[in-house]
Amino acid sequence: MHESAGSRCLRGYITSVVVLLATLASIKLVTALGSERILAMPDPVLSVLSVRQVVLCAAVMEALAALLLVSELRLPNKFACMVLLVVIFGGYKFAYIVLAIPAPCPCLGSLGAWLHLDNRTASIVSHVLLGYIGLPSVITFLRWRPY
Repeated sequence: MHESAGSRCLRGYITSVVVLLATLASIKLVTALGSERILAMPDPVLSVLSVRQVVLCAAVMEALAALLLVSELRLPNKFACMVLLVVIFGGYKFAYIVLAIPAPCPCLGSLGAWLHLDNRTASIVSHVLLGYIGLPSVITFLRWRPY
């Protein structure tokens, strides 16, 4: 039995998201294990946690999502997983904007510093990555809604 072009496209997209999430989770894990002073400071959004703890939580969520995406879950559930991840990360970024926090968002871990990106460029990159995961996931997930 041959797989349809649409199904191959969805699987290719999921594979790209798995690679992206695994890469970002690895970067965040390395970041969380670092010795930068900012990591010990309270997170500006989730102030009961340190920046290190928030970065580590994000890394774990990304790694778990990547594992779920390569599992035997049905496609609608995989897209639901991506939508949930985007809602969580999008909510964090939204809080960052609403609270007008001047410090850079740790959304990319140390990637921005490693690539010598200024805060604005790093923010744009994180928004693009969130959109890359989010828009197709939401659209595809809504196609499978039960109503």
